Amino acid sequence: MTISQLTRAAGLAAIVLAVMTLAITLYAVSVAYSPLPYWDQWERVTPGQHLSEMFVQHNEHLLVIPSLFFLIDTAVFGGRNLFLLTSILLTQAIHAGLLIWLARRAGARGSGLLLAGGLTVALLFSGAQIENLYWGFQVQFVIVYLLATACFAVTVLAQPGWKADAAAAALGLAAAFSFSAGLLVLPAAAVGALLAGRGWQRIGVLAVSAALAAFLYSRGMQTFNHSNPGDALGHVIEIVYYTVIYLGAPFGYAFSESPLAGYAPAFQDPIEGAKLFGAAGLAGALLLVPLTLWRSGPRARLVLLLVAGLVVGAGLLTAMGRWELGAQQAFASRYATPVLIFWVAIAALIWSFARSLPRQSWRAGAMLALGGLQLLAMLLLLGNRDIWMDMAHSQRNRTVAAESAIMTGALDREALAGIYPSPELVVQRSRLLAAGRLSVFGRAEADWLNRPLAEFTPEADADTCIGAVDVRLALEPSGTAPGFVRLTGWGWDSRRRESPRAYLVVDSDGIVRGYGRRAIDRPDVTAALPVVDDLRTGWIAHARTGPQEPLIVYALLGSGRSRVVCQIGSI
Repeated sequence: MTISQLTRAAGLAAIVLAVMTLAITLYAVSVAYSPLPYWDQWERVTPGQHLSEMFVQHNEHLLVIPSLFFLIDTAVFGGRNLFLLTSILLTQAIHAGLLIWLARRAGARGSGLLLAGGLTVALLFSGAQIENLYWGFQVQFVIVYLLATACFAVTVLAQPGWKADAAAAALGLAAAFSFSAGLLVLPAAAVGALLAGRGWQRIGVLAVSAALAAFLYSRGMQTFNHSNPGDALGHVIEIVYYTVIYLGAPFGYAFSESPLAGYAPAFQDPIEGAKLFGAAGLAGALLLVPLTLWRSGPRARLVLLLVAGLVVGAGLLTAMGRWELGAQQAFASRYATPVLIFWVAIAALIWSFARSLPRQSWRAGAMLALGGLQLLAMLLLLGNRDIWMDMAHSQRNRTVAAESAIMTGALDREALAGIYPSPELVVQRSRLLAAGRLSVFGRAEADWLNRPLAEFTPEADADTCIGAVDVRLALEPSGTAPGFVRLTGWGWDSRRRESPRAYLVVDSDGIVRGYGRRAIDRPDVTAALPVVDDLRTGWIAHARTGPQEPLIVYALLGSGRSRVVCQIGSI
């Protein structure tokens, strides 16, 4: 095969890997999905709270723009996280499209554009950042970098005029009030305008906007829980070290988990691998600065350089607040989003310069080598797909175990601690969700508590399902409510050959006293009953009841008018 044919084959392979990455990540997001608030989301659960606290500091951030997304999700879409997760995925898709367009403006064509496009999609949807993709609160982590890239593109590429100046300033201000790293966007854009020769009007507008953002941001600003950035200035070496690990963490970890680590001892330790990848990326970025500034070429190169520089700046800013926590903390999944954007920008810049090499043979060889490295990077990340799925399943387990406790108002500390450190606050805020019919309280069965089950759905034949109630555990009282119990067991829909997703707990008078959700793997059931071919048949339920009151558990089968209940067992 000729070099041209090889690069085309590599480009097609990149598209295939990108599609595989996208499919696996979307599946992982669907597995992890829950309508429940998670962690920080419990601090603001109603439209009124989102409005009144929009300009209140959250850790080191002012989440004004994300708060608008939280408000829309709560006020319009019932606080079910679907709008937030959709927004996160659409933000990544739009950002991928913008970066591919910039790569094309920088010179990527043909097979090079296929490779650049495949890499961009694969990295922006990589499960290495899965925490930012399945947790609605993390809309801030993706939107700030889209706004930054758009701001840089308008600043450098748009023709002079007040509309472009206003658009660049507005995008930069929106980035600043999306996440603390966004404070770097307007100063970087002002520098970009200066280097691009866009005129003093644009430079002045951006500089004034940067000063305004800094002033508004700093009013009453406090630091929380981590190192004080001011104190960290005396630890430059530690900060740089943390930043290097930060830039290399996704690939260092992926390489250490791959079969290739056996042939490269230096990469077997994730920290050592991250150090090498991060140092290579940082050195490459520094080398690209003079190449971009001192050589004439497409202005899109400057945009890509600003994007990469912003991520380095964000890494330094993160390091100033986190370096005392240790380098391992830089491997947090949420930090992978900007790092992967950094590598996309660096790769696009290298493609641009490779195409400008003086000889055709050099250009072809460079494209083939770069294509091979990009495919290797995509394969390394894709090799961690089982880890992405494990994280998604863990997230699902945490939220599902808490759903029935929240729907009944039970203070189950073990279940609720998995979604927020203070179970008492969760119980308190759950009452606000119930009053607004938000989150899990938007389900039809949320209105059935303390009402006769017969009002809502008929009972199926006894042979429709099988199962058992195994454990009944008394819980502490919650406020003025009566006692609560946690029930666990297993169930199986014999006719549909699947594990029921929802359960109802009913007293001896037929009154609904609680809810349950499928939540537990039960290998003992599949081992004992070959007819049961789904490992996840276990359920957890909560009910309001007296200490000795008999309870009956029903599986809720089907949906809509075809919905029926089937008795699983009693205790």
